[in-house]
Amino acid sequence: MILGPNPKQHYVTGITTLEPGSILLLFTDGVIEHHMRDGSEFGIARLKSLVTHYANLSANQMISGIFEDLKLLNPNFHDDATIVCLKRIC
Repeated sequence: MILGPNPKQHYVTGITTLEPGSILLLFTDGVIEHHMRDGSEFGIARLKSLVTHYANLSANQMISGIFEDLKLLNPNFHDDATIVCLKRIC
């Protein structure tokens, strides 16, 4: 849990290095739990697919593309949907 951690919960911490070309995507559950028109959830597999699809765009363009695709599937969001994207270029 990056956003809104529970003070009674124990979280493992660590340090990592993003290699050149790496993408770090942080998102709230409202992104992967976004309901499509048929009632199914968007899901992590579809999100991974979009990250791959938009990998050559800037972080801002990637986020915009993902949200546009989510809105095409269902323009109504029932939960908060937040995405933070970091891309290591060099």
